[in-house]
Amino acid sequence: MSNQVIKASPSVKTAIFSWLTKMLFQWVVLCIPMLVIFHYICPEIVGLLALKLLLNSTLVAFAVTGLMMFGRITLNNEGLSYENKLLLQKAFIPWKEMIFGKPFPITLEKHYAISRRGGGATIKIWPSLNNYSAIKKCFEDHQIFLETGQIATPKNQFRPLDEVISEALK
Repeated sequence: MSNQVIKASPSVKTAIFSWLTKMLFQWVVLCIPMLVIFHYICPEIVGLLALKLLLNSTLVAFAVTGLMMFGRITLNNEGLSYENKLLLQKAFIPWKEMIFGKPFPITLEKHYAISRRGGGATIKIWPSLNNYSAIKKCFEDHQIFLETGQIATPKNQFRPLDEVISEALK
C-alpha cells in the first residue's frame, strides 16, 4: 500500500443533484402540506404563498448547496476524512472502523454513507465527486466495496459455535 493521498471535492454535477434533492425534499415535506392547509384556511392567499415558498426554498437550497461545495474529502493510509473549513466541520474514520450507514432516503443521486463503528459523524461519498474513480479504487484496495456496500473481513475471523465447543472438548 503506497502513501498516496487522494483528495476529492464536489463537482458541478454534485451541486446540481444536491440542489434538486433539497428542493424536492422541501416541497414534499414542507411546502405542499402548507399549501394544502392554507387552501382550506384562506384560499385567496395560496397563490402568493406558493410564490413566496418557491422563492424562499430556492434561496435556502442555493445557500446550503453553496456551503456544501466547500467540503473536501481526503483518503490516506489511516482512513477517510472530511473537512469543511467554512462550516468548521471535521470528521475522520479509520479504515478498520468503517461501516456503511443508511443514506438519506430522498435523493436523486445514490450516495454512500460511511460511518464510524460505534457512532460518530457520517461522511457521504457521491459518485459525481471530482476524483471519484480514485476514491473507489482506494476503497477497493482496502477491501471496502462502495457499490455493493460490503466490507471484506478475514475468512477465519468467526467460527461456528459447534466447532469451537467440539475443539474444546477434545
